[in-house]
Amino acid sequence: VEGHSEGIRAVAVSQDGETIVSGSKDETVRVWNLSTGAPVTKHKEPYPSSTARAVSPDGETIVSARGSAVWITQAGPFKPFPFRVL
Repeated sequence: VEGHSEGIRAVAVSQDGETIVSGSKDETVRVWNLSTGAPVTKHKEPYPSSTARAVSPDGETIVSARGSAVWITQAGPFKPFPFRVL
């Protein structure tokens, strides 16, 4: 996936096969349209080095995790909604 400035740590593909989400050592999460290869958006990750990534079946919601920290955001160009699970 072109666009990250450092290595990719985690990737997820939506159930409908239309959206791919990649997380990188550059501390960004990028969302791509898999049909066109076009970037949709990117977010700065509040929990660097997330080791797990998931995307909702409809491709609208991203989940990133590292240890007990979980970050949920919308996949489109919207403001992220972070929270922490204890």
